[in-house]
Amino acid sequence: MDEIFGGDEVLLQRITDAAGVFSHGDRERLTLAMNRFEQRFPQLFTAVYCGALPPQTSLRQFGFWLLNRAAICDVDVTRANENGALLILDTHGRSAALVPGYFLECYLDERDAARVLEAARRDFHRGLWAGGICAAIEELTSRLRRRAAEAAKSPDRFAPPRPPVTPSAPQFVRMRKGHTHAGVAEHHPKS
Repeated sequence: MDEIFGGDEVLLQRITDAAGVFSHGDRERLTLAMNRFEQRFPQLFTAVYCGALPPQTSLRQFGFWLLNRAAICDVDVTRANENGALLILDTHGRSAALVPGYFLECYLDERDAARVLEAARRDFHRGLWAGGICAAIEELTSRLRRRAAEAAKSPDRFAPPRPPVTPSAPQFVRMRKGHTHAGVAEHHPKS
C-alpha cells in the first residue's frame, strides 16, 4: 500500500473532513456519537475520514493503509490503531467502507461490516453524511455488544489470531532495561 499511497506517517483527527462537508453542528453530533461508543467500549475508538478520493481508489485498501499509517492526534495513546474502526467516505464517488483494526477482526465479519454500512446508506445517498455516520456507529455498537455477549460465553471462538512463530520471523530484543512488550516473547542475545 505504501507504493500506492506513500510511506510517510499521516496525522489525522478522529473526524477528518478533507471534503469539507461537515458543519460545526455535524462535528458536534459526530463527536457525541463517537464518545458514546467509547464510553461503551473504552478500549476501542472510531474515526472517520471523509474526502474526495481519486477514481479507481479501493476504499478498503486506502482505509487499511490509513489505519496502519495514521497517528490519530485526538485519540488517547493507550488505544492503539488496531483497536479502531475507521469509516472511509468518498463523497465524490459516493461510496463508503468500514475498516476494522486487527483487534476487531475477530469480532466483526464481512456481513457485520455490510450491515453497518447499510444502516448509513439512506443518509449517505441523500448527502446527509453526519446522519449516516451516526447510524453506522449505532449499528456498530449494537453488533459489538452482541459479539461481546457471545465472547463472554465462548471466549475461544473470539480469540484474536496469533501469528505463527517461524525461524525466519524477526526476533524482538529488549531495547532498554525495564522495557517489555506484552504478548511478545523476549529474545536475549548472548554476549
